[in-house]
Amino acid sequence: MPDDWTRVTALFTAALERPASERDAFLAEACGGDEALRREVISLLAAHARAGDFLEAPVGEAAALRASAPGPSLEGCLVGPYRVEREIGRGGMGVVYLAEDTRLGRKVALKSLAPEIVSDERRRNRLRREARAAATLSHPGIATVYALEEIDNQLLIASEYVQGRTLRAELDGGAMPAAEVVEIGIRIARALEAAHASGVIHRDLKPDNMIRTRDGGMKILDFGIAWIDQAEAGSGAQPARLTESGAVMGTPSYMSPEQIEGAAVDARTDVFSLGVVLYELLCGSNPFEAHTPLATAARIMATDPPPLAASNVSAPPSLEAVVRKCLAKDREERYQQASELVRDLEAIRPEVAGTGVETPVARRQVQVRGIGPPGARAWWVAHQLAIMALYILMIYPAWEVRGWWGGYWGQALFLGLIAGAVVNGVLRVHLLFTSRFNPSAMGTGLRRNMPWVTRSDVAVAAVLLLAGLTVAASHTWTAAWLAAVAFGAVVVALVVEPMTVQAAFPAEAGGPKPGA
Repeated sequence: MPDDWTRVTALFTAALERPASERDAFLAEACGGDEALRREVISLLAAHARAGDFLEAPVGEAAALRASAPGPSLEGCLVGPYRVEREIGRGGMGVVYLAEDTRLGRKVALKSLAPEIVSDERRRNRLRREARAAATLSHPGIATVYALEEIDNQLLIASEYVQGRTLRAELDGGAMPAAEVVEIGIRIARALEAAHASGVIHRDLKPDNMIRTRDGGMKILDFGIAWIDQAEAGSGAQPARLTESGAVMGTPSYMSPEQIEGAAVDARTDVFSLGVVLYELLCGSNPFEAHTPLATAARIMATDPPPLAASNVSAPPSLEAVVRKCLAKDREERYQQASELVRDLEAIRPEVAGTGVETPVARRQVQVRGIGPPGARAWWVAHQLAIMALYILMIYPAWEVRGWWGGYWGQALFLGLIAGAVVNGVLRVHLLFTSRFNPSAMGTGLRRNMPWVTRSDVAVAAVLLLAGLTVAASHTWTAAWLAAVAFGAVVVALVVEPMTVQAAFPAEAGGPKPGA
């Protein structure tokens, strides 16, 4: 199928380079009697004709922006109150830096336009509107905009610096399991639901703009070409588009058909883009991307993605139906609101829950994204259960020591062991529960719980060692057993357990690399 599409794209591009009057003869000769191939190319040409020059000016403009000199780097500079550290991203609109706001002592993502763009008042106004649109949003799934700054003729937007890995980086490991894709889809759709309720359409959803945070959550970045629908937001004014009529803004392989045609956009535009992302997460490749933006746009307009099964994706029919509905060419046939998509994905969640990683390739892909191979996970679970069982078994010798020692201190020693073992067991049960039923929050669980698990391990070991020392003279073997368990618990807590956690949850244990 990829080879077929490469041939179709090549013929489509070659046909576009010829006058319309010569295209039929060219295709008749180039297709060599392959009628299905000729019809496919003709359908793309027809889609291109219906959309008119839908990409020529916008793509030319975007290319010009990318090609224009971005201006001197701000790295190491003090720009107003912002101390710029390093570049963390760039795109058609400008460059994004990691900076420190010296007034508040916090890290920010500082977005700056190139001088050539800043000098254009139309684009300058567009960025001002972007900031106003994004600043209306307050949701845990959306990166917060802090301020719009105009400093030394530079227009800057300071926003929340989100540490984590973009879905684009995670896709380097290949396709994701259906259960994980459903969870991502639910989180992103909920954030879109909040944005749409405020009258803001993102219009450039793609894996590069979605980041998995260190606590396992998801955030949408860069409402950089957002369109604020003032009527939806309740102002009573007419919708104010941030680009002139007919302009196409966005990333071609994630655009909706109406974006390509330069038509008005609404919530269903973001639903289409999210559908492309979900398909890509399931398959590992974009369903529409071709060699050129023009061919990509024509494919969006005229073709449907192949079934998920064609890419060896094991996804239930219900999930494929949801993705197909997101990708409907006619927006009347899509989900009309992000809340409808959330509802259907949540209904699918039990169906895909527990879907395992069965192939060697899939196991490698999951490990790349920060979840260890199944064997490491099973060993980690066994480790938790073994430690809890050991502490329960130690209650009996501790009870005996209490009787041998007697008095207040004997009781205190025994109760100290019980308290440490209970705290340790509760924390471990909580981690087991989180790993099974809420894996996306495992990073947060490990960071919060593991220091207390280690402290309680050491506390239990100290009580056992003290108990052993007090009865060493009269009960040598019991004392030796208690001391051995105590020293073993310390070694396990400080050496073995960190390695077990690192193997089972590599990203959560070590923390993902910071990103934009």
